Amino acid sequence: MGSQPDTSAVVADFLADAKRLEGRLSWKPKSTRGDYVWTSHLVVVLSGRHRAADLHLTAHLTREPRKYGFTLIWRGAKILRLDVEPGATHFNISTKTSVSGTHWQRWPDDEAEPDLRALDHRGWLTAFCGRANIAFEPDQYKAPPFKTYQYEMPL
Repeated sequence: MGSQPDTSAVVADFLADAKRLEGRLSWKPKSTRGDYVWTSHLVVVLSGRHRAADLHLTAHLTREPRKYGFTLIWRGAKILRLDVEPGATHFNISTKTSVSGTHWQRWPDDEAEPDLRALDHRGWLTAFCGRANIAFEPDQYKAPPFKTYQYEMPL
């Protein structure tokens, strides 16, 4: 009877394998929160060695600074996440420290790794896809439908 491969090694192998995002981003209102939109897309592994994954994206419509979420789900597990300007801090159990800004989380420990860059939505998607080895074409991108407000100044 053969031995089972280490799960961490399997996830690392999956992340290293070349992948492609399917379809154009198409944002929908989130049913549980009217101030958010979301989209979900299939991520195909080009080698065929691994089953496909899902990429879930969320965006807050009005919050400044902009708040985004990027999650890669494979075999039912959230294996890579990026929280941009989250509304709450993340507590790292192993170091007993808190991370309050933009951060990455990777399976299995979910420890937050801070990222101090200031990017727009496309820039963060590009960074996320680069880390997960996911290719996408420029015409697949569609920015979230952010709402902007014009404030009147009293005279």
